[in-house]
Amino acid sequence: MTKVAENMPKLQSPYKRAQVEINGSKHYVVTNQIDPDLLWVFEDPEVYAMEKLDGTNVSVVIENGILTEVWNRKNLVTKLHNFNTDDEYWENTEGFNHVSEAIDNSIDFTENLSDGQHFGECIGLGIQNNPMDIPDKRWVPFLTYGKENLVYDDWSTLPKDFESISNYMRNLKSKYYSIQHPGKEEYAEGIILYRPSTGERAKLRRDMFDWWIKDNPGVINKHVNTYNKSKIKTVPEGMNGEFALLSARKKQGLISFEEYSLQRDIILKKYGVGGK
Repeated sequence: MTKVAENMPKLQSPYKRAQVEINGSKHYVVTNQIDPDLLWVFEDPEVYAMEKLDGTNVSVVIENGILTEVWNRKNLVTKLHNFNTDDEYWENTEGFNHVSEAIDNSIDFTENLSDGQHFGECIGLGIQNNPMDIPDKRWVPFLTYGKENLVYDDWSTLPKDFESISNYMRNLKSKYYSIQHPGKEEYAEGIILYRPSTGERAKLRRDMFDWWIKDNPGVINKHVNTYNKSKIKTVPEGMNGEFALLSARKKQGLISFEEYSLQRDIILKKYGVGGK
């Protein structure tokens, strides 16, 4: 086949981020300075905000109305035989069983997709702590189900100054959670900002803001919400605790490798281990 799959780009914050000290530790948070390459987020009226689901980014390729390939960002996860007639349609899914299971559970989404590549998120049981509290694995396509159900209509009328957006993010509730659990609320992880005319995207997560760090001191698990009453996992005190928290932030993508290395050296020096 002609290769049609493209890499899902790593999305950036429209605000510049900086390392600041909060509660005695260094944290990488957004500032009120806008990235000049992402001014469109605030200036273009066509931009819309969709809930950011926390899971594994996966795209599917549809050819002649048939699901033929599944990609995990830039890597081909599997090729498929005739999905509708062959019981052994998956190939080479070692290490990606959660993806194949999520796609299997989402046939109602894939059957109605047009030819081409479609991005979405694998979420659910066993994926990223399952913050949406659903009993299985699912693949949620962005520009069909997401566009129809997960767009925040009030973004268009929101003042685009930093304070207004910070307050908006602080109180942002999950649309997907409310759909899955009628009558209940949960905080969203964040939003994806889309510019339809160019295909550009950016992201904002609640845990990018300094108030999130202040509200959740010492928390490793970033999925800390008001309503689900789940146990909060905290790190132990001392050097091991600081290293555990630092490693968790690096794993979650909250800090770069360079920032991780800098903070590691600071911790070692603080406890008189290595260095001068």
